[in-house]
Amino acid sequence: MSYNGAGVFTINTAGQPVVTGTTISSTVFNNLTADLATGLTTALTKDGQSTPTANIKMGAFKITNLGAATLASDAARLDQIQGGGAFTFITAAGTDTITGTTSPTLTAYATGNQFSFLVANTNTGAVTINVDALGAKAITRTGTTALVAGDMVAGQAVEIIYDGTQFQLVNGNSFTNLKVSGTLAVTGVATLVAPVLGTPASVTLTNATGLPPAGVVGTAAILAANTFTAAQTLPAAGAILTGSTSGTTTLVAAAAASGTATLPAAGGTLAVLATNTFTGAQIGTVTALTSTSAAMAINLATNNNFSYTTAENSTLSAPSNPVAGQSGVITITQGATARTLAYNTFWKFAGGTVPTLTATASAVDMFAYQVESATRATAQLIKDVK
Repeated sequence: MSYNGAGVFTINTAGQPVVTGTTISSTVFNNLTADLATGLTTALTKDGQSTPTANIKMGAFKITNLGAATLASDAARLDQIQGGGAFTFITAAGTDTITGTTSPTLTAYATGNQFSFLVANTNTGAVTINVDALGAKAITRTGTTALVAGDMVAGQAVEIIYDGTQFQLVNGNSFTNLKVSGTLAVTGVATLVAPVLGTPASVTLTNATGLPPAGVVGTAAILAANTFTAAQTLPAAGAILTGSTSGTTTLVAAAAASGTATLPAAGGTLAVLATNTFTGAQIGTVTALTSTSAAMAINLATNNNFSYTTAENSTLSAPSNPVAGQSGVITITQGATARTLAYNTFWKFAGGTVPTLTATASAVDMFAYQVESATRATAQLIKDVK
């Protein structure tokens, strides 16, 4: 009979109990010893001779005085888990190609593996780690983004988690996307790369009070189109603001500088909608215009100065985005065959007389204009410039 499945040991009751003065049957005795042998064999031995054949239910009791785990298949003690020595801390060496060892030795990578280690050397670029010679895996940040120089600093304690493909760095030294709900104070060089605020289609920096704040000597690089909707206070005396842009930077309201402000480099556009004094030459670019279906479109938001080489008889259309006060020049060059150019009524001429182009191949005329309002501009054609 032995155990009944609920942990109760029973014996064969045939011939039991025995009676004093009677002969004990060999069958009864043999059945009893067989049951006892089965019961003892099923029991766990304290010297480790027997092995469980099913899960052991502890009934809410603890295993006490457990030895420290040394193999991956050993049960870990609570103090090992709390101290991180059982499976999370690795000894790492290297700069961008890191090797690490664990104790006990890891036998295979598994999704969710979590390790921490002290950085031996500040990284100089993308980083890989090879734990217990299981194969090099990339260390990334914010998903699959490769590390850049300085993401892990010598002496820094870092944590990595294996996602099934690479190890993701939990506490790196830089961020792909950083959201700040309060005040962000930056000491030193600050580089703003669009978008600063908003979505990629809306690059607007609002309530800016200093780029950089007074007293900070550094560089603020504006690398795309930005619109400022409040007064911009540029560096105080002794500070320098330098930068470049590949789009348009518009300062709406007063822009004052008590130090040196070097605004966008070649290739960028700066629109300053306030009174400013420039002590050096301001050089703009020239945008080439084309004529399609006998109409020449012009967008005054893109430039002040334009050029056009005739290829057909055409009409200069009313411009898009005209702003009162804007002025510029269109250099018109006749092609191999002289063409004519008419004008939309947006363009106004002295005495109301509409001029004609110089009717000579390769002739150059200069069309000067100044926008008066959203509906008209004063213009003059300077003919046959040689």
